[in-house]
Amino acid sequence: MPLVADPLGGSYYLEWMTDKIEKECQAFLDEIEERGGVYECLETGWLNAVMEENRLKIQREKAEGKRLIIGVNSFKGESGPINKEIENCAYKVPTEQMRTDKIQELNEFKAARNTEKLYDCFRRLYLDTKEGRNVSRAMIDGIAEGMTMGEMVGIVRLGYHISYDPLNMLPTPDYVKEALKEYLS
Repeated sequence: MPLVADPLGGSYYLEWMTDKIEKECQAFLDEIEERGGVYECLETGWLNAVMEENRLKIQREKAEGKRLIIGVNSFKGESGPINKEIENCAYKVPTEQMRTDKIQELNEFKAARNTEKLYDCFRRLYLDTKEGRNVSRAMIDGIAEGMTMGEMVGIVRLGYHISYDPLNMLPTPDYVKEALKEYLS
């Protein structure tokens, strides 16, 4: 499998591997038949010798690193690269302080915006959506004035005459109602 970049990318490779395994299995079964069958191979110890030889071969390949088994001789233990990568990518639940800091940061960001220009962007996005026009420019201008993704999605939803919040859990914020008061009834 590791000999090609994408073993399943072409069925020819998978077919070749299947044919190879089938031939090897058939050759082994033919050898057992030539030796008098399974019972005779067990009685003479030949089958046990073959199994022991394969066991030692596999053990030697693992020890030499020629046969990689994840968790046994590669990427093992807590200090292994896979575990470190998983740990680095795993979602870390933010602490209460981190959540509080993020909310404060968002509130400070919103407070620093130019309300008049932002409300103009709200109105333009709402009207462009409602009238079926391209909303790209209104969104770009809104982002430049500090419109958040949530505000943008909510206003587009209002333009389509559906609730501000996709989950219907939050009411339309008062400042959005204020900006769109002449359009919302």
